[in-house]
Amino acid sequence: AILCFVYASSIHKGAGFLSSSAASKNLLRSDRFLSRTTVKWRSSRCAPSLHTRTIMSGGGPDAKPDTIYVRTWLENEVRSALVRAFGEEYRNANPMVMAATRPEFGDYQCNAVMGLSKQLKAKPRDVAEKLAVELRPSIQCIFEDPEIAGPGFINLRLQRSFLASRLAAILSDPARLAIPPCPA
Repeated sequence: AILCFVYASSIHKGAGFLSSSAASKNLLRSDRFLSRTTVKWRSSRCAPSLHTRTIMSGGGPDAKPDTIYVRTWLENEVRSALVRAFGEEYRNANPMVMAATRPEFGDYQCNAVMGLSKQLKAKPRDVAEKLAVELRPSIQCIFEDPEIAGPGFINLRLQRSFLASRLAAILSDPARLAIPPCPA
């Protein structure tokens, strides 16, 4: 049998190792929720690659908002919004979605606007506003309204209701911690 343990990765600095009972207590006390739960393997000989684990857990190009890979889903939504806002030639643009560097910036931030504004020959704030308008309808199921900060950064904050639903899913599935099973 392969021995594994659960590693809970915080969306902000300060990741830690948690048992399932400690995880639920810490999550309930925490204002920030864990963005993803990844299985780390003790034996690297039999560990699938990160890409394989991402696809196996629903984090590929067809990621859904209820998967554990919120960032992958968000990147896909930003790419779609870029196409709607600026045209088909931006389908493969890098959305530059990352975990926020500071809690006051929300949970995720999209930094693609600065580079795009040069290509579009437009003000970064105008590009950010247009992208935020296109992005808002597709992410409102799990994110609050996008906030534009500074010259054109887009800050995104997860809705508390989404966080509560993910926590409930994790707590109701102690065997898998709501990680989708591998496709056959």
